[in-house]
Amino acid sequence: MTIKILNLHAGIGGNRKGWIGKDVEVTAVEYNSEIANVYQEFFPEDKVIVADAGDYLAKHYAEFDFIWASPSCKTHSKVRMMASKSGSYDAKLPNMELYSIIIFLQHFFKGKWIVENVKPYYNPLIQPTAKLGRHLIWSNFEFEEKNFNDNKSHNERGYIKDSWFDLTNFKLKHRKDQIIRNCVNPEISKFLLEQAFEKLSDKTSTSATPTLAKPKEFNKGLEVSATPTPKSPSATSPNPNIKSNSDGGFPVWFNSTEARLL
Repeated sequence: MTIKILNLHAGIGGNRKGWIGKDVEVTAVEYNSEIANVYQEFFPEDKVIVADAGDYLAKHYAEFDFIWASPSCKTHSKVRMMASKSGSYDAKLPNMELYSIIIFLQHFFKGKWIVENVKPYYNPLIQPTAKLGRHLIWSNFEFEEKNFNDNKSHNERGYIKDSWFDLTNFKLKHRKDQIIRNCVNPEISKFLLEQAFEKLSDKTSTSATPTLAKPKEFNKGLEVSATPTPKSPSATSPNPNIKSNSDGGFPVWFNSTEARLL
């Protein structure tokens, strides 16, 4: 049985790596076109949408069997709060998209769902289902308790040489250590998908690690700046898998990618 998955706030695909080899069909939503292009390079078989996650969720939730959301942790994290108090960053009000997605899924979605975030500097406004490693998990299904602590510091999680992805050949506007640090532990996403669908089959033809596809460009005129540096100039064709939000109109009050990466 193929599971149709909506992967919200997809980033470069930390959680997606945990589903490699599983019989899944994934639609990934990422607000930032640069980050979305990196995702597509690692997972060329997925459909990638450049759009606001909340807007896409409200319009398309009924099309999926399983929804994963990793909203911005920027305004919830203890590290960021302490840095803001010390003057390293401007103070920000907590972004309530985390809780609006949980409430929406609780009342609208009939399939299995996961919302993931860091442990905040305040008591969560909605009690999480469990804590796995450094992640708080909200879900509509029960799962076994398991220890995913990596015993790494905040800075150590951003070490490129120890990461789940090799970003060496990518030219990116954002700091690579921050991008890597934002990735969900693939072991956690693999564990939770298997807990949600106990009889989920494996794809025997799928390799254990993603291969880097040839550089692609976004369609509809979106600028590409995240592709690996080519050895010599060459033309690339539009990538039909990556689409921008067809109806436009992103909410002006929230930029999910800025919140995730800065």
